[in-house]
Amino acid sequence: MMKKLLCSLSILGLLATSAQAQKVLPCGTDQVNNDLIKLYPEIATKNAALSEEIAGKLSKLTKKDLLPFAKTTADGFTIYDVPLVFHVIHDYGQEYVSDDSIKRCVEQTNEIFNKYNAGRFDVIAPFAGFINNTSTEYIGDGKIYWHLAKKDPMGNPTNGVTRRRSYLTGYGGDLAKYDQWPPNNYMNIWIINKMSDVHSNAAAYAYKPATGAVIPYYDGVITLFSYINQDNTIAHELGHELNLYHPWGSTNSPGVACGDDEVLDTPPTKGHDPAGGCSDLKDLYDTACLYRRDIPIAKQRIDSIKIISDTTIGLSRGIAFRNRTATTINELSFYPTAAIGSTYKIGLMRKDPGFPETLIDSAIVVTTVIDSIQKVTPNFVIPPADTNTTFFIVFMQNPGAARDTITASTSGYSRGYDYTILIKNVATDNFYNYFYNWRI
Repeated sequence: MMKKLLCSLSILGLLATSAQAQKVLPCGTDQVNNDLIKLYPEIATKNAALSEEIAGKLSKLTKKDLLPFAKTTADGFTIYDVPLVFHVIHDYGQEYVSDDSIKRCVEQTNEIFNKYNAGRFDVIAPFAGFINNTSTEYIGDGKIYWHLAKKDPMGNPTNGVTRRRSYLTGYGGDLAKYDQWPPNNYMNIWIINKMSDVHSNAAAYAYKPATGAVIPYYDGVITLFSYINQDNTIAHELGHELNLYHPWGSTNSPGVACGDDEVLDTPPTKGHDPAGGCSDLKDLYDTACLYRRDIPIAKQRIDSIKIISDTTIGLSRGIAFRNRTATTINELSFYPTAAIGSTYKIGLMRKDPGFPETLIDSAIVVTTVIDSIQKVTPNFVIPPADTNTTFFIVFMQNPGAARDTITASTSGYSRGYDYTILIKNVATDNFYNYFYNWRI
C-alpha cells in the first residue's frame, strides 16, 4: 500500500537525519521483534496463526465484516479511525518537541496512508497506474485516518500528548515507555532523545501485532525526536504495527539478499544502500530479484511416459493457462526422444475470444540429451490478460518427445496455481502433456 510512495519507505526503509551528525540510522523493528521471538517462542506461533488467518480471510472479506471497527463517511467510503497518543519522554532538551511538530507529523502520516503525498508520483513501473485489467490503482488508499486522541483512558479531554520528565530519554528503549494508554484502544508513540546501547543503531522501532499480543505493555512505536518529521519515519513504523514487513523481508540488512514482504503490490527486492540515494529511480527496480524468484510451478518430474513422434502443430499438444499479472517463464523442461542434435521449436500462443490464435514468441532448441530431461530457457514474457484470454505453450516443431501419463486424480500435483498463472491440461486423453517444471 503506502510502501511504494516514497523512496525512503518503499525501497530503503532506512531513515536519515541531519540531527545525528549526518549518520544514517535504520529502522530497528526487525531486530527487536526477532530478538524477542528467541525469548518468547509463542510470538512466532501467534504470528503464524495471524498470517494464516489473514490469508484465509482476504479472499472472502466483505465490507460488512469490518463495519463494527470503522466509521462510514457521507459518500459511503469506510474509514478506519485510529486515535494516537504521543508520549514525550524528556529532560527539557531538544526532545521536548512542540505540539505543532507532533500535529505536523500526524498530518504527514495521514497524507501517506490516504494517498495525498507528492511522493506517489515517483512510483516505479510497473507499480504505477492501474492493476492489470482493473480500474484499481496499485497505490492504495488505506482509508486509515490517524488523529490525536481527544479523550484519555478515563474519559477526560486530552490533546493526545503526554509529557514525562525522565533520564531514560537519553537511554531509550522499552523501559522508557512511560504512561502507556491501553493499546487495544490507542496507538502509543514515544519520543526520546537517544536510544540505549541495545538499540543504538536504530532511529525508531515498533512491535508487530504478534509481538504486541504477547508483550502488550511495550506495544507501540518509539522514535528519536529528530525523526518525527524526518523521512516519514512514523508512517513507516505504523506500517509495521499493521503487520507490514520491509519490502526486502524481515531483516535489517537490505542489499544482502532478495526478499519479499508478502504483499503483492511490491516485487521481490534486495533493498539498497542509502548512500546511493534515490536519484536514479530505475536503479530501484531489482530485476535480478524478479528473475531469481524462480518458483517451480508445474510438475517436477515425469512419472511415466508414452513415446510419441509427433510433428502436429495442434493446441492439444501443449499446456494452456491464464495469466493475470505480467510473467516471465525463465525455464521449462521436456523429454526429447529424437537423436541428440535434433531441432525443436516451442511456441507461446495467445487466444482471445472472437480471434484466432496468435504466436507471441518462440524458442528454438537443439537437444543435448535423448530420453532424458532437456531444460529450456525461453524467457517467454507473458502479458497480463483477463480470464477470457488463454495462453498456450505448444510444440511448433517436434521430432519426438515423451508425454506424462499421470492424471489429475492420481498425481497429487494440483493443476491450478493461484499465485500468478492458472494451468490446465488442454488434452482430452488424460495426458499432462509435454512441458513441466516451469520456473517463473
